[in-house]
Amino acid sequence: MIKRIGVMVLCIIAIHNVFAQNIKRKGSLGVSFYQNVPDTLAKRLNYQSGAIVQVAVSNTTAAKLGILKDDIITQLNGVRIAKPNQLLTEAKKLRAGETVTVQLLRNGKEMVLQGTALERPRETSPTAEVIYGEFAYKNGFVRTILKTPKNQKPLGTIYFLQGLPCYSLDNMQALDKTKQAIDAMVERGFAVYRMEKGDMGDNQGFGPCEEMGFREELELYKAGYENLLALKDIKKDKIFLFGHSMGGTTAPLLAAQFQPRGMTVYGTGFKPWAEYLCDAYLIQLSLRGEDLGDLREDLEKYKPYFYDFFYGKKTVEEITKDPMGMLAMQEMLSYNPQTQLGPSGRSINTFKELNEFNVAKALSDYQNYVLAIYGECDIAANNADDNIALIKHVNAQHPGKGTFWLAEKTTHTFEKIGTMAEFMEWQKNPQAYQQYAASRFNPEVFDYTCNWMKEVLQKPLEMVTKPLFEDASANLPETGTKGPSMDVQAADIDQDGDLDIMLANEFKANTILINNGKGQFEDESEKRLPQPVHDSEDVVVKDFNQDGLPDLLFCSEDDKVHELYLNKGKGFFAKAEYQFPDSEANAVIAADLNGDKKLDVIFGNNGQNTVYINQGKGVFKADDKRMPALAKVTQDLALMDVDNDGDLDLFEANEDGNVLYRNSGKGFFEDISGTHLPKNDNLETRKIAFADVDHDGDLDVFLANVNFRGNKDPQNRLYINDGKGKFSDETDQRLPKDTDHTIDAIFEDLNNDGHIDLILANVFGAHLKAYLNDGKGHFTDETLKVFGKKYVRDALGVMAADLNGDGKKDLYICDRYNPALNRKDLLLLRK
Repeated sequence: MIKRIGVMVLCIIAIHNVFAQNIKRKGSLGVSFYQNVPDTLAKRLNYQSGAIVQVAVSNTTAAKLGILKDDIITQLNGVRIAKPNQLLTEAKKLRAGETVTVQLLRNGKEMVLQGTALERPRETSPTAEVIYGEFAYKNGFVRTILKTPKNQKPLGTIYFLQGLPCYSLDNMQALDKTKQAIDAMVERGFAVYRMEKGDMGDNQGFGPCEEMGFREELELYKAGYENLLALKDIKKDKIFLFGHSMGGTTAPLLAAQFQPRGMTVYGTGFKPWAEYLCDAYLIQLSLRGEDLGDLREDLEKYKPYFYDFFYGKKTVEEITKDPMGMLAMQEMLSYNPQTQLGPSGRSINTFKELNEFNVAKALSDYQNYVLAIYGECDIAANNADDNIALIKHVNAQHPGKGTFWLAEKTTHTFEKIGTMAEFMEWQKNPQAYQQYAASRFNPEVFDYTCNWMKEVLQKPLEMVTKPLFEDASANLPETGTKGPSMDVQAADIDQDGDLDIMLANEFKANTILINNGKGQFEDESEKRLPQPVHDSEDVVVKDFNQDGLPDLLFCSEDDKVHELYLNKGKGFFAKAEYQFPDSEANAVIAADLNGDKKLDVIFGNNGQNTVYINQGKGVFKADDKRMPALAKVTQDLALMDVDNDGDLDLFEANEDGNVLYRNSGKGFFEDISGTHLPKNDNLETRKIAFADVDHDGDLDVFLANVNFRGNKDPQNRLYINDGKGKFSDETDQRLPKDTDHTIDAIFEDLNNDGHIDLILANVFGAHLKAYLNDGKGHFTDETLKVFGKKYVRDALGVMAADLNGDGKKDLYICDRYNPALNRKDLLLLRK
């Protein structure tokens, strides 16, 4: 079933132009011409080709040259004009002050007229200053226009982001709705900044706007924002975005990066563009009278081709070879096979690129205020649902920061017409509608918008500084980093001067990632490490056989098979002849316990923990006399000198009560928990981190807690050492309140202020957190300051190390693989 009426996408149309120091202002030919030549006129003028002048506007280049009504322009600056629209294309190339040559037919006689192109008129206003500017971009220059109230300080500055079509924002006609929108905001006390895109207006050095993809357009808007920030007298904390139509997609992407004071989107969407277009096909065409059942039937036929375009690898040319594919692209994307362009005459790939951007994610990253407005008869934006969903998402991420408003009886282009039903009735007579709508601009939209902005200016601004870390997960390979990684360690296993990564995987072969020296990794597990599958929970990278090379020891929980691999050189491993006895272990740790300069091993088990003394060359002997008989479910072990007596004491993190052992000499341990630890059996502790957080010369302890059993307190704990190994619980005074499930944590000076900070790895929907130390051991949650966003990961392990060789500690976070998300582990590089 072929539909004659295509889908209206988020767009608007207008006209406009400008001046500056490097930019030569566009010239204006100043003629209107017949697009379709009437038969009687063609016969009278013996018209064959060219453009017939309908009007030569006074005080323009055409009038100065002497062009008259009914002249047939056949060449402009040496370029033949075969069809009328070619004149428009060539006239756009005129620059003020340059020579212009017109060849034409007048009363059947050839004539050549020559003169100088006059510049297009500039925008003026009796109540506002219009400031033309420019900025350099790549190999060209971009025109900017700042319109600000005359003789008064603006309340703030609005960056206006236009819709999909290619049109100039310079000196628009008086009844142009974009001009009226901009003027309305200026009249209400705000300055409005806009820039031309592509080859529109005075821009120089750009290809056709119609061929510009969305990625390139977005980069241009980012450069425009940077230019706005550099302008004199612009208050950076009083910048707002106004995104109209497709500009409502651009706005959140800019907001996430630049964090303006507020953002308004009008007539836009929230879903990915592929979903928006499917909705538009059903909603818009059913409003126009098509049968919804037929539409759904056709949509199912189109979807395979539609998804091949948006998500597959097929080009438009490949898809449209199939007649049904051609129909799908025409019906769903208004594809024109002659021009190979899509809606509003834009490159078809613009829409594919639009679909690749995640507006919801951008809104999560944006920290300030959002207003979404839907016009009651805005057919291009389908209905209010997407805007309502957008604001619900904003308020879920940033409570109280989102506002939705319904502009009653208002269209996509700000006219006040009536209800959607009344609007659709008007569409039956487009000419009458255009005449009626021309003077129906709705100022209420901008009353509400500007009042909202004034309210926002009274609210606190969330100042987001540039994060200390950047996401470099693209440096990780697709294989080896998508799995159930339980622990991560870094070491130079191949002795090439950089740190490689080892991952302990739960019921999957363990992983080795080799570093190229720049923090970029390759999965070389299969050629470097035997690949049996066990329930690996923890990994130690140490030289167990004293040959100067780091070896690997993985402990296993459920299948109880521990793995010891010896480094044979350059990071290639072989299974050791000695194998540890089975135990159900979640943790393993290595240190010289008895002072013989060989690394011994302790396993943290479900049951009695076990000590193995190194006999030399990586052979071990169990020694059950070194620890008291005590059966717990141990999740982590830490060896540290808590009492400053020069030997290593042992801290057990247990699901059922933590234990502190004092080293009584040469690696024999006694339980001192009852006298040296705060009494709290209501903890299910998964990890221990220790550091001198209060700068008093002794080691304090952080406990990462969960509540998997359902009857435990998930609040993480900070125990402060009195210098003799006796700890007091000072959590309430020193740590933020939390109810997350924290699986791992490490101490690290994140902001280089000399104080040890905390990184918390959480699971089950909680995000990675960064707590900064005030220097006295008091911590505040500064996640956004450190990371710039909230990374929600199933984070089972976290490690800090200089992975790209720049002298700064980077972070690697194990992210338990979820096929639905298809995410790799998280690599964050320190800036």
